Amino acid sequence: MRYIGALLIAYFLSRGFALLGLRHPPVYKLLAGHVLSLGVAVLTVIALRYPANAYDSGQLVPYVVGQFFWLLFDLYRSRVAIWKAPEMAKEPSAKAP
Repeated sequence: MRYIGALLIAYFLSRGFALLGLRHPPVYKLLAGHVLSLGVAVLTVIALRYPANAYDSGQLVPYVVGQFFWLLFDLYRSRVAIWKAPEMAKEPSAKAP
């Protein structure tokens, strides 16, 4: 359940930063959006857990994994959107006048 929650949090945070203009192209904007999203998630976990002495660095692993997953997904999606397969050369038809 922790990983599913972390995936959802990473998704909504990264999409929020994308709406602020941090999306592809260029790639550095996409990376910046994901780094900021991870930073917000990490700082939130620390801010909520540290005062209660319930903080453990292992609690950050699901958020790092979730953010890395969405980063790879967005990089793949942006690559697919930019790259287009080359068109096959058409042979002239025999019926051409």
